[in-house]
Amino acid sequence: MNHSLAMLIDDDLKSELTLTKSLCEKINSPRSLAIYIMLENSEFESYLDLTIVPDDYLDPQRFAEDYQVSEMLRKSPNLPLMIDREKVAKDAFWASEAQCSDTNRRLSLSNDKRIEVVRRRVEQIVGFLSSSDLKNWEENMRFGPGATTGVKGQRSVPSDKYDEEIHLTYELIPFYRSILGDRWWEHQKNPIIVEGNKFATVPKTAKTDRGICIEPTLNSYAQLGLGKVLRNKLRHAGIDLRSQDKNQYLASIAGREKLATIDLSQASDSISTRCVFELLPPRWLEALDCCRSQKTLIDGKFIELEKFSSMGNGFTFELETLIFYSIVTTIVPKHLWNLTTCYGDDIIVPQQYAREVVDSLNFFGFSVNESKSFLAGNFFESCGTDWFYGQNVRPFYLRGRSGEIPYALQMANALRLWSSRINANHFCDKRFKSCWISLRKQIPKYWCLPGPDILGDSVLLTSKEEARPRVAKHGFEGFAVKSIILSPKKSRKMTTGLLLLALARTGSHKRFSVLSLNFYEPPIMSKGVEIRRGLFGRPRSKTVIVKQWTEGLWWC
Repeated sequence: MNHSLAMLIDDDLKSELTLTKSLCEKINSPRSLAIYIMLENSEFESYLDLTIVPDDYLDPQRFAEDYQVSEMLRKSPNLPLMIDREKVAKDAFWASEAQCSDTNRRLSLSNDKRIEVVRRRVEQIVGFLSSSDLKNWEENMRFGPGATTGVKGQRSVPSDKYDEEIHLTYELIPFYRSILGDRWWEHQKNPIIVEGNKFATVPKTAKTDRGICIEPTLNSYAQLGLGKVLRNKLRHAGIDLRSQDKNQYLASIAGREKLATIDLSQASDSISTRCVFELLPPRWLEALDCCRSQKTLIDGKFIELEKFSSMGNGFTFELETLIFYSIVTTIVPKHLWNLTTCYGDDIIVPQQYAREVVDSLNFFGFSVNESKSFLAGNFFESCGTDWFYGQNVRPFYLRGRSGEIPYALQMANALRLWSSRINANHFCDKRFKSCWISLRKQIPKYWCLPGPDILGDSVLLTSKEEARPRVAKHGFEGFAVKSIILSPKKSRKMTTGLLLLALARTGSHKRFSVLSLNFYEPPIMSKGVEIRRGLFGRPRSKTVIVKQWTEGLWWC
């Protein structure tokens, strides 16, 4: 690591510790003072080992404050720990493989009636894989924003995925020509056959990275289309994966309505092959099986997977939601389905059925995360919201510097929103104003543009009284506010891939049969520009119109 990068990380850690200790001083509770001493003495491992028990509190305000200082550094990558986070993620991968192996053996020998009951429920939701479903699958095939085994880093943009050599697994070979169609196939006649996906890690918490698998290019393209079809099936069954609103609302009323919130450990890596083979209808199983990766490259060699799919696969999220929701709705009576929901592994059910749901999830090979599941009591969490006695007490996390936005601005905005949130969004606690002012002084002057939270970190969040915004004129309703705009860098290109991308965005890219294009040697070239992933130009300010200003951001 070069010296300048080391200094940058040290500065970020110093800012994080300064803010955390300042909050501890302002909160001035026994727990916050204990945390202050730990951080002052660099006892970071002891800090991360702390747990907080909601049942020890009666006052939501006091709990929210202790909860904040207990959690805020838990996901910081800057803490100097003697932990190999990548190794921890790999160990978790092997542990999930062992768990899936046990599940595969057990389910293959089981005659438990729950298998047939859940299988019928899955069939009710997804139905028969009809020709209409296949057409929808084809129409929704697409490239995601991330890397594939063939396109990495800043080159993981759609046009490059059309241009670069296509990677696909053996199982997808029979469908290669059909997926590409005539025109794209003319551009990609010689694909590269790979054995499977590739294990990688991304930051998760201070103690561990998150294991993901990078898929082959064409497999990912087909997986995302199939995932969209599953989303549509789930939406018709009452699960809309476009929004987390239902989960968040039910979590907010869980105490009053006697609901339980359930979270699973390593859910995406725990979908065993036998579980999917037992529960999915045959035609659906064939479709999912042909475009998944059956092997993973890890530690320099390919291994045969015990899991059906992993995080990184384009349909894993939809598949796990389908399985979990099917399990849950075979236990919870239909008249209570309005109080039942799943968003991935965020599950909410009435409390009287929670134990049976947990038992059934365990039977199908899934492990409940005891520290994040709440089957009774007054604290519940789901989809990024934490509720204590019906009040949102979600803390903010310091996750390190990200992007081009000044870190001090991100921390200042997070602090102000939290300070309002723990007061039911009525006002910001003035005890924390000095912490906010200290952060504001660290922000470059041209970034200190006051604005409402609807504009995110493009402004410094303030109350309307502080900002004194101009009322919009010339027929516009609302307020005229200056915000920072980060324009992504673009590159001028002349490639066939960019032409194919342009055609894809018109909806004519699957077969290109409606187009009277002839591919010559050299191929038809498209001259245009494309956004470069993750690269931005100089920040500039721009006046935007906001219809209303966030309430509850004034200090009191």
